[in-house]
Amino acid sequence: TRTATLTINPAALTAVSMSPATVIGGTSSTGTITLTGMAPAGGITVTLSDNSASATTPASVTVAEGSTNATFTVTTSAVSTAATVTVTAVYGGVTRTATLTINPPALTTLTMSPATVTGGSSATGTVTFDSPALAPGAVVTLSDNSASTTTPASVTVPAGATAATFTVTSSSVAAATTVTVTATFNGVTKTATLTLNPPQVASITLNPTTVIGGIANSTATVTLTAPATGST
Repeated sequence: TRTATLTINPAALTAVSMSPATVIGGTSSTGTITLTGMAPAGGITVTLSDNSASATTPASVTVAEGSTNATFTVTTSAVSTAATVTVTAVYGGVTRTATLTINPPALTTLTMSPATVTGGSSATGTVTFDSPALAPGAVVTLSDNSASTTTPASVTVPAGATAATFTVTSSSVAAATTVTVTATFNGVTKTATLTLNPPQVASITLNPTTVIGGIANSTATVTLTAPATGST
């Protein structure tokens, strides 16, 4: 007679993960519980929790009978600075954790429209965020690198909005000038290019348009696209 022992262990908690692992405050992430084997009859209940007031995690999740995993949703609220959340799962004396990073609204783009103007005219700048700005609004610092343009010192994206516009005015230039407009918020900097062109001839008219040679003269009028500069 010979004998052998076979030990059958119950399914154990092996991991908890978050996807995506980084979200913008106000959005959600999906958590996944993974077991070492299939859940027994009746399924198993895994206790859940987190350590942040900026996240809401359900108290538990059930892995159905015969399944090796289950998902749950963690919702988040808006944050003014990046927050790191630890999501904890506990079952059968085993604890597993996963990290969820919650980011505040971020500056994503700066654009100028039109991107090319005649000196003396203006262009509209637009700053855009990846999520709605928090109360009381997000103040974006602005600047440019040219004496031929005037850019406001800042623009505010209102609370709940994702974009704001501002006006860049310009003065006449004698030659084409490239201006870099810069926007900065919360350590993120974006730039856009604005080109200023000198005045161009828009039209030439003659009055009168018909004369008798050697007897009368005609006056020519040149019209520019913008006021002439000192060297035009």
